[in-house]
Amino acid sequence: MSLAAAYQLPPQQMIDMIHNGLPAAKQPHRILIVGAGMSGLVAASLLRSAGHEVEIIEANSRAGGRVFTIRTPFSNGLFYNAGAYRIPDVHYLTMAYVKKYNLPLDKLRQSDPLDLLYVNGQKIRRIEYERNPALLRYQVAPHEEGLTASTLYQLALQPIVDYFHQDPTQHWPHIVSSYDSLSLDNYLRQCPSAFGVPLSAGAIEMINVLLDNEGMKEYSLLEFLMSALTYNQPGVTFYELVGGMDLLPDAFLPQLSDVIHYNNKVTKVIQHADQVTLSARQTRTNQVSTFSADYCIITLPFSVLRQVELLPFTSFSLPKRQAIRELRYMSGTKVAIEFKHRFWIEQDLNDRLTVSDLPLRMTYYPDHVPVSTGSGIILASYTLGNDTTSWDGLNNEERVRSALQHLAVLHGEQVYTHFVKGTSFSWNHNPYSCGAFSYLIPNQAGELYPHLCTQEGKVFFAGEHTTFTHGWVQGAIESGIRAAYEVNLK
Repeated sequence: MSLAAAYQLPPQQMIDMIHNGLPAAKQPHRILIVGAGMSGLVAASLLRSAGHEVEIIEANSRAGGRVFTIRTPFSNGLFYNAGAYRIPDVHYLTMAYVKKYNLPLDKLRQSDPLDLLYVNGQKIRRIEYERNPALLRYQVAPHEEGLTASTLYQLALQPIVDYFHQDPTQHWPHIVSSYDSLSLDNYLRQCPSAFGVPLSAGAIEMINVLLDNEGMKEYSLLEFLMSALTYNQPGVTFYELVGGMDLLPDAFLPQLSDVIHYNNKVTKVIQHADQVTLSARQTRTNQVSTFSADYCIITLPFSVLRQVELLPFTSFSLPKRQAIRELRYMSGTKVAIEFKHRFWIEQDLNDRLTVSDLPLRMTYYPDHVPVSTGSGIILASYTLGNDTTSWDGLNNEERVRSALQHLAVLHGEQVYTHFVKGTSFSWNHNPYSCGAFSYLIPNQAGELYPHLCTQEGKVFFAGEHTTFTHGWVQGAIESGIRAAYEVNLK
């Protein structure tokens, strides 16, 4: 079905591995895993259960990687998920681990008639907009009048979607070769929609703002197309983990905590004829340690791996080195604020969204609070791509202050009256990720993707960037299973 299909194991085989493990190792090996994110934890769990000797080298002081739930400085058990925060039911691998560890789920509302829209100086509910899109003052073509951003976006992609569904296996490679050179913005401006002509500039602007694509429009059309084919389908349900997404990586720790070397930043990978050696610097003492094993699995984002020496030069192919240098990463920044009174409940916004053209872009009013009355948290701002720029130049205090000012536009001066505290997190400024998740730009699907997951000597690669499920826990899990399977065959 997808570009990824040639590089992954059959879905049912991976689900069986989650529940039943890998076959017992015929030849147990010593294996080093760089990174204790989801892909590293999955690979380590499977390989250790199969009888291999596993060690995980992690630069951070915690496991989970970009699955990160922030609880400090909030009170009363409040939290927000700085990274991954939702699980679609079509992500069968993530759901399999949720079921295996008996983790509690709650349905997550994605779009609702009572969501708030604040665009072009107009503040209306989504239901009002859907009844009359002209209320938001976008200058669309006559034949586009009365159509919402979601409908126009669907009509823009419809020619490709229809072609895909005629014969997914045969047609997907043609789609990749035909559209790999286009960004989303190029496609919307140049290619005919279901109307037979490209969308108007006003329609494109409305799509980008209301569907939160404006900060990402220069990225590959194929990324957006894969998302539309997977998630923008009837019946797809999204969930969150009750109590925070960090419950998922934490579920692996009883099996693995004794083999994780925290606060060790890998600086060098050396391949020898019979083993792999890692050099790592202790982030607290600067002491350098070495670790050796028969094989190594690197799960670091390539944005971080660029700072690691890979030796000798000839032991890593030129296409792999190019992929490490060039793979793009999406920036992502969130600002969360605690209020002593949940005024948004009175405004029918609990578990709903605000979408705006303010720097906040997306605001979410979560329902996961430990008590029925009292304080609560708003995810005041969630931005991606170029939309993070105006936030990443600010320090934490300035981000919170700016978020409050913009929230006052939406909710009035009461935001200052009820303010308690706030915090923020930028994945671009995080030294362990240097970006939120991988996202291809034009031409990278054909040029880079085939080399992302390939084995290089005794070194294997995992992480969401080695799949086509970018930005999701599913991609990390899939890659961890694949890498473990490959090493177990040795």
